[in-house]
Amino acid sequence: MSIRSPLLFSLSTLLLLSACGSDPVAQDAADYSAAMEPVMQANAALGAEFLTLATKVNGEELPPDKVGRRWNRKVLPAAEQVVVSAQQVQPTSPQLVELHTELTQSWQARLEAYQAIDAAWTAGDPAAMKIANQSNVQAKLAEEAALARTNALLAGYDLYLDPFPDL
Repeated sequence: MSIRSPLLFSLSTLLLLSACGSDPVAQDAADYSAAMEPVMQANAALGAEFLTLATKVNGEELPPDKVGRRWNRKVLPAAEQVVVSAQQVQPTSPQLVELHTELTQSWQARLEAYQAIDAAWTAGDPAAMKIANQSNVQAKLAEEAALARTNALLAGYDLYLDPFPDL
């Protein structure tokens, strides 16, 4: 047996082991996707409630006091729960940590915009309402961008965060 044989054996074993080794992000991505599923469902339910309430406001189907009560009873707590639930998800790979932070921050910004909408509604302040609505639009754009970047990473592992899961 020549010196080259053990060297070739060692190299081929190393190559085989590295080929069989898993991508460190792969398991984190799978765990993250599974952990985010209920958060995405809660987020979709929040979006549906927001849309329902906005439709009723635009159609003048609800008196202002009922709009405020429904906002405080359903929308604000749901928005806060999405943020809290997202904060409990703890990815480990740096790529997912960064993307998850962006997504969670967008939901925190939305919660703050919703709180500002509530304050403006309660005060009857149209100028503050306009600013709060603009903040909400910016939060939605940030959410969409963060979700697109997250899904681009997850796609490499055949995973996807569905923004509109079946409820």
